[in-house]
Amino acid sequence: MLLYTFLVFAIISITLVKSQNVPTVCNGHAEFCNIPYSQISFVATHNSYAYGKNIAANQNFDIPTQLKDGIRVFLLDGHNSPSNKSSDIELCHQFCQLLDSGTATNTLKNITMFPQQNPK
Repeated sequence: MLLYTFLVFAIISITLVKSQNVPTVCNGHAEFCNIPYSQISFVATHNSYAYGKNIAANQNFDIPTQLKDGIRVFLLDGHNSPSNKSSDIELCHQFCQLLDSGTATNTLKNITMFPQQNPK
């Protein structure tokens, strides 16, 4: 359930931020305006935050690079903070001792910044 919450928040973060000067087009293409949402596909990455030279990495690039490459759905696995000293949700692959990519809050802020910095 937590994973779906992150996924929905990530999609909403990307799709709701609009530029004041750019006309709204259906997901970037006018030809999509009459197509039901259920018939549109989005490119996604599994364990989107898990990149780099770690044995648990699934991706070759960080999330900002994935966004630049056209990825619009990010599958994020949220875990309780391993120290239990924080209420922050950590993005970890399998378990946090294997790969801890930091807080969900920081990752979601990075995702939210992309459409603000790239309005079109």
